[in-house]
Amino acid sequence: MTAPAQELGGVGHEHAEDYEQEKPEPEREVAERPRTRPVSRGAVSRMPSARAILELPRTPASASSGVTLGQAGRAVAASYLLASEGDERWAKFSIRLPEDLHRRSVRAMNRLRKMLRRRGLGTNHVWNSALAVMTPADLDVCVEWARARRQASDGIEAPSRSTTVHPAVKEAMTDLEGDLREHARHGLVGYLIAEIISRFLDRLEAELPDANS
Repeated sequence: MTAPAQELGGVGHEHAEDYEQEKPEPEREVAERPRTRPVSRGAVSRMPSARAILELPRTPASASSGVTLGQAGRAVAASYLLASEGDERWAKFSIRLPEDLHRRSVRAMNRLRKMLRRRGLGTNHVWNSALAVMTPADLDVCVEWARARRQASDGIEAPSRSTTVHPAVKEAMTDLEGDLREHARHGLVGYLIAEIISRFLDRLEAELPDANS
């Protein structure tokens, strides 16, 4: 959870129209002022703490087999450590995930289990890491990702799956859902989450050694 969206980034955004309506200004000032989009106080204030939860100095850089873990793999290992050794109880969270992404998540989980020799590692650790570190830093990008996923799926919503995530991640994603509903439209968050997980799995799979090697 330490880099921009294309490098495992956080969540943030900007928007102005509602603020201008709440605090009208003289016509001359509005006309002269360039259109800006002030940072919202929602998800942008939550994701730094969500990113920080995976910045653990004890996160293993190497697996038991001697294979070096990449950024995505280390993020999943950190999620596992947080869940198994951390003080905070993970929160229930629902995601809409197509079957192909669920299968990919299970395959990646099993490969990491074997590498790390951690039988308790689950898909929730993969998904927690994806949401914490791969969510775009700009609300417009979030909307773009969600709409692209919705179009690719012909607008068909995937089945809801119950999982658990770190409380900071749930809080940030809940804020983001509200921001999407306010500034774009209702119903985009499910598609956004699926796209985030898909992109995270692309990175994670590229890091992991070939399953047949």
